[in-house]
Amino acid sequence: MKGRRLDDSRAGLVFKLVEVAQFEHSNARFFARFRFVEAHLVQSFSLLLKAGKVHTKMSMKLYVGNLSFQTSNEDLQQLFSQAGTVESVNIIEDRETGRSRGFAFVEMSSTEEGNAAIQQFNGHDVGGRTLNVNEARAREERGGGRGGFGGSRNNGGGRSRY
Repeated sequence: MKGRRLDDSRAGLVFKLVEVAQFEHSNARFFARFRFVEAHLVQSFSLLLKAGKVHTKMSMKLYVGNLSFQTSNEDLQQLFSQAGTVESVNIIEDRETGRSRGFAFVEMSSTEEGNAAIQQFNGHDVGGRTLNVNEARAREERGGGRGGFGGSRNNGGGRSRY
């Protein structure tokens, strides 16, 4: 059994050592393929880091509820910019009608600015409605079953013909 060090200095990564155990095996192609995939992954990750696709900046996403249906993205952008730098604003709309569903997500550039926005605008009156501003939670996994259709394929009645 031989130990091999992954040379990640080319990728510029923070961690420095990964041990990979190799066993003597009659099929040398397996290990050659493994080393190729390993090298390709290191190279791809380093390209992502160089391209800036990996976010190192800690932004904060806020849920803004109880919005007036007339509130626009620009209105929220202008309002939340009083608390700091706004990265993005996304008012959630109904699929069929295109009308606002009464809530939105606002992304602030830092957690400090996000917390300041929560303190400043939670309970704030906008367009005759009291805003509900919280830190956005991860979307809950919903069951993607058959949409309420239960039972067997024989329409739920009696014995199957087959």
